[in-house]
Amino acid sequence: MLIATVHSPSEHTVQRAQHEALSEQRAQHEALSEQGAQHQALSEQGAQHQALSEQGAQHEALSEQGAQHEALSEQGAQHEALSEQGAQHEALSEQGAQHKALCKACSSFNSIPTQSPLCCLSLL
Repeated sequence: MLIATVHSPSEHTVQRAQHEALSEQRAQHEALSEQGAQHQALSEQGAQHQALSEQGAQHEALSEQGAQHEALSEQGAQHEALSEQGAQHEALSEQGAQHKALCKACSSFNSIPTQSPLCCLSLL
């Protein structure tokens, strides 16, 4: 047995209005879902931007350290060159002292003045 439901025109109008309201709510819900997805994507981009900014800062710090290292290496090379010059100076001073001692010995032996070129020539 089939029972047919008969709606009055005013009930039908109310149901149609409710259906339209639900359709509009569904469309708003979909729009909000789309906005939520866009917001999520923007948040992820923001996080990536922050990470890239931090990497940039680290890169800049490493570049600064590299420049400091290069400057220290150059100072080390200069120090090494100065040490070498110091060693040469010390060797020359020692040779000078030996020369002076030999000239004194020659001078006292030959009775030639210490500053005389003949003393130095006689040592050759």
